[in-house]
Amino acid sequence: MAGAGLVSSIPGGAIAALPADQSRSALKDLYDSEINFSIVTFWHGMEVKLGDEMNGFLGKTRVLELAEAEEWLMREAIKHFPESVFALMYRDGLSKGEAEARQRELSDDALLQA
Repeated sequence: MAGAGLVSSIPGGAIAALPADQSRSALKDLYDSEINFSIVTFWHGMEVKLGDEMNGFLGKTRVLELAEAEEWLMREAIKHFPESVFALMYRDGLSKGEAEARQRELSDDALLQA
């Protein structure tokens, strides 16, 4: 998405797209790395889980702010998925393309050692 624009119309108004450089978030990067999580709001905060019902949850916590949920998910994802594209981006500071290339190298090395 290059620049701001109209994403979709909703009753009573429209939602404008953020510029591409502002639309990236750790939550989107978790999703793109196929790391499952859930954030459920309740009357006094949010319940945050890493994982899913089909494969099981690797951890959960309760927080008051979305920023806390995102930070917790980032730490837990790096801990549980150290060779994921997500971890390579957020722990090692690689770009998405660099992280994907590095993950392929790690996978190839694992196959050679097997």
